Formats: sequence, structure tokens, C-alpha cells
Amino acid sequence: MMETKLSALLFSQITNLPFLVVFVVGIILAIVRWSIHPRVSLMALVAFGMLLLGSITKLGYMFWLIGGPESGLSFTNAHVIMTWINLSVTLLDLIGWVLLLLALFGGRKALVTAEE
Repeated sequence: MMETKLSALLFSQITNLPFLVVFVVGIILAIVRWSIHPRVSLMALVAFGMLLLGSITKLGYMFWLIGGPESGLSFTNAHVIMTWINLSVTLLDLIGWVLLLLALFGGRKALVTAEE
């Protein structure tokens, strides 16, 4: 039974796999580029970390939902929990995207070109 749930969960999340890869690559790039742009790298690292955490939370949430009636919760309690999880993950994703935008387009010193 557990294997069936797990395979159903993994199959349902196959479209999210590219995003997970992008988030992990973003974390790695932020760490590698830290010495060049520490402030930008910090914001990007936190942003990608939040986005990755949100995706992993959604994965766990889907696993719990696939359990359905076996979770032992009444419909009302499950509805309240699902609402709070969705709100939390949405807020986490929103903050992650805002931080990523700030890292990309935030204030940096302009390049000074020498006039010839």
C-alpha cells in the first residue's frame, strides 16, 4: 500500500522535477558566486532555499492527501489543515520570488567605463 502511494506521489510530481533541479542549481550557483557578489548571493540563496522548501512541503502535503481517509482526520479538520498549509506554502513561495527579484534587480554599483 505504501509503495502504491509513493509511486502515485512521485508520478504526480514529475512536472515539478525541473523546478526542483533549477532551485538546487540556483543554490549551488549562489554559493559558488558568494565571493564575487555576497549580498546578491545571500538573497538568491535564501530565495532558492525558500522555493525549494515550499516545493518539498508541497510534496509532503500531496503524500498526506493521497492517504485520504487513512489519515484519521475528519473532513472539517483536514480542510482547516489543508487551508493553513496552502496559505503557508503560498507565502513561502511569494517571499522566495520577491527575494529572487530583489537579488536580480536590486541596487548594485554601476560599472564605470573609462572614456577614451
